[in-house]
Amino acid sequence: MQIKELMNILEDIAPVTLAESYDNPGLLVGGEDSTVKTILIALDLTEAILKEAVEKGVDTIITHHPIIFHPVKSINTGFVEGRILCGLIKNDINYIAMHTNMDKCKGGLNDYLAELAGIKSAKVMEDETECYQISVYVPSTYAQVVKSAMFDAGAGLVGDYKGCVFETSGTGEFEPMEGAIPFTGQVGKTERAEEVKLEVYCDTYRLGKVICAMRSAHPYERPVYYAFKSRSYGEYGFGRYGELEKAMSLKEYCAFLKDALNLPFLEYIGDEKKMIKTVGVCSGAGGDMYETAVKMELDAFITGDIKHNVAVFASDNDTALINSGHYGTEVIFKNILSSHLQNRFNELKCSVNIIYSQVEKSPWSYV
Repeated sequence: MQIKELMNILEDIAPVTLAESYDNPGLLVGGEDSTVKTILIALDLTEAILKEAVEKGVDTIITHHPIIFHPVKSINTGFVEGRILCGLIKNDINYIAMHTNMDKCKGGLNDYLAELAGIKSAKVMEDETECYQISVYVPSTYAQVVKSAMFDAGAGLVGDYKGCVFETSGTGEFEPMEGAIPFTGQVGKTERAEEVKLEVYCDTYRLGKVICAMRSAHPYERPVYYAFKSRSYGEYGFGRYGELEKAMSLKEYCAFLKDALNLPFLEYIGDEKKMIKTVGVCSGAGGDMYETAVKMELDAFITGDIKHNVAVFASDNDTALINSGHYGTEVIFKNILSSHLQNRFNELKCSVNIIYSQVEKSPWSYV
């Protein structure tokens, strides 16, 4: 397998267009024609993990947090980042990051965290995502052909429904000019044709593919279509929420969560006797979403990197706040990504080896 093929698989799992504007996911070091035989997955790329990759003959590293986050003005081996980047290049190792796109995607990090937290049928907490509505005018006899082409390219997917489209029938009028090669009608004569207006929803990252498919299937020399930027809700976004199978006290739930995430400890704010049924989660630094959890009247909210002012706010609210740590809520990245990749590799009958870093650990020590 080549890197460009791996990137296509990763794009299907967590489209780069889902990433926040400040983020930097994707292929950060390497070339699209490079061969992929062994992938090492980790939360972060450290010098210890790079050394491990070199010793194990790894050719590709995928992490959640990108080591190149801010603009790089120099690659100086006097600094950690410079040594790692030089080490990647020197040892011909490709490096890929999947950050906020993996946080927000369907079946991504937050869905997996919700699953481990015991949440059933989790929904998105902050679910506003950029999308497009495509409108195209098609001869009525070609409506099904064009629709099918757009659906095959990924248009018309809304939640758990596919093939979603709105159709309006009408009459189109046009006059082919000199040089035109009309599908119907004659140059210099006004033509009226029975047409259908198709309106379909399309995710941003599928827009180009869908438009290419539509134009290829359309019989007109110059199809008339529009792509309107819009916002969609409910499909992608930060955080997840839902209900536990059965209610339990905050103290019992914290003990359950500590075991589920394999944590040495966790912190919580709230009455330990309070019964917990509705729960929200956000991997990593999701403290700013606690207020959303309060407004949603959730019984508890789980995240990491909680600021003091948020903790104080939580002490005066009924929604319990559980701090499982940034590392604790995101080290599971390797589990969910490897599962996705192994399934795709099995479908493709592709023998790419996937390993976890054995030297990765929380940067924190405890007394």
